[in-house]
Amino acid sequence: NRDAVQQDLLAAATAAQGIWQRPVALGGVGRNFEDTDNGGANNIMPLLNIPAPPDGIEDNVVTNENAVYTLTVAGASELSISAEPTTWNYDMTMVVCRAESGTGDDTRMGWVYGIQYGDGTGTTPACDDV
Repeated sequence: NRDAVQQDLLAAATAAQGIWQRPVALGGVGRNFEDTDNGGANNIMPLLNIPAPPDGIEDNVVTNENAVYTLTVAGASELSISAEPTTWNYDMTMVVCRAESGTGDDTRMGWVYGIQYGDGTGTTPACDDV
């Protein structure tokens, strides 16, 4: 079950990047996850490609056979998704955000993510809210 939950989280991380980039008129959030005019977390969660039955999405929560996923908007360009797996002992939290990398003339913005496990293992990315 751990692998299935990780796959759901990684699919959500990939979708979040596209949602952030896409203009509001085209179903995105116009580069701002926090903008309440976009509907906030309640409108973002259904767009994250976490598989769920029709009745499995409620506000910022998705429930499927793998876990219960809860979305938190942590900044204009940062999301956190917590997962409570159905058959694994530890919760997981994935953070996806834009971050600066490189130095000097080679500095650029990109997307980073990390999954933190309830047993204290995993990674947490360094995020820049830009």
